[in-house]
Amino acid sequence: MAGQEHGCKGTTDEGSLQQYRGENVPGGCWSQEFKGEKRPGGWPAVVEKADAATQSRLAETDGTTESPENVGDKVGEESPVTAERRKGSGDEGRDKDVGTETTAQERLQAEVEEAAASCTTAEVEQSKVTFGGYGSEPGEFHLPHGVVVSPSNEIFVADTDNRRIQVHSMKGGYLRHFLTVVPGTEDEYMSPHDVCVDSNGTLWVVGSGCSPWDDDHVVQYSTVGTAMAGFHLSRYNLYRGIAVDMRNTSNLILVTAEDHNKVEVFRPDGSLVRRFGNPFSAMTRMRIRPEHITVDGEGNIIVSYWNTGYVYVFGESGRFVFRFRGPESGEDPRAWPEGARGICTDSSGHILVAHPLNQRVQIFTRHGEYLRSIRTGSAPDGLAVGPEGQLVVTNAYDHAVTVFSSY
Repeated sequence: MAGQEHGCKGTTDEGSLQQYRGENVPGGCWSQEFKGEKRPGGWPAVVEKADAATQSRLAETDGTTESPENVGDKVGEESPVTAERRKGSGDEGRDKDVGTETTAQERLQAEVEEAAASCTTAEVEQSKVTFGGYGSEPGEFHLPHGVVVSPSNEIFVADTDNRRIQVHSMKGGYLRHFLTVVPGTEDEYMSPHDVCVDSNGTLWVVGSGCSPWDDDHVVQYSTVGTAMAGFHLSRYNLYRGIAVDMRNTSNLILVTAEDHNKVEVFRPDGSLVRRFGNPFSAMTRMRIRPEHITVDGEGNIIVSYWNTGYVYVFGESGRFVFRFRGPESGEDPRAWPEGARGICTDSSGHILVAHPLNQRVQIFTRHGEYLRSIRTGSAPDGLAVGPEGQLVVTNAYDHAVTVFSSY
């Protein structure tokens, strides 16, 4: 029962724990929603450049979507997504291979065979292990959110309403946990929202105090739970995300949501380096909510916005570069967007985004071009990629964590 006696209890319905039984669909490929190839005209993933023409267009259309090719035309140059797509499309040779004298039926058969061979671009169910379940005992969770994997393959989960960090192996085995104590106090604990690892191998956790009037906190812990340092933030009544820029020893700390439109960058001692926000907030009627955040190997800052479904990419200085969202978003501008939560990058520079409303993780290129999806079977929240290519996904509704051996 460790972790509950010090904290406020949240309320939630018990979710059913989704267990994987290890079966594969005959042929090894599950239902192919997109039939293994791109639709005519490409995917409707949105990539919008930060220039005057784009800003003007967005003001006129109130944030509706547009294809990457059209964006390239508007700025007077080809977008990186368009160039990358044409370079690797292979469309010029396909008709030649099939032959100009073939019948329509033969052409259709060739396309079906090609789609079957391209199973990796469709939605594919991977081998996985799921662990956890609702509760406060070791190995159980109460609203797990953020997650990170250490270089030694240990999974650290922000077990939010149990007010602790839990540590598990890649096979789901419980290793240990520690309560998220606030430094300088004897009995003050925070509810952790998100967790990350810095270049020294220590953890940084962001979370909120127990009472509605308490501050939020950023705290540095050792991997065994010793509180090492920390600083306070103004209270924010929604979930925050945290990331560390590990390209140098300074280990700058990035935190979302000082208000409804901010990312703040701190030094480890809590001194503010810069603050920047969403350039489109004045062009929409809804309040924009940045939530999860990550930094790629080039220093780009990537932020998911829950209530718009967009992912925004900023430069190291906070300058807006582009935004995008997946193929299910924005096809009907009147529809509620699918939402974007957990976000991370992998060693290839791919951007992975959790979409809980349609129960999948979407994978994009570094330029925001949609590649494929992984069906999770439940609502994904936090994401992390392990050093051996594993994908770790938290599910706050089922109070569980799933590890995909590959993706």
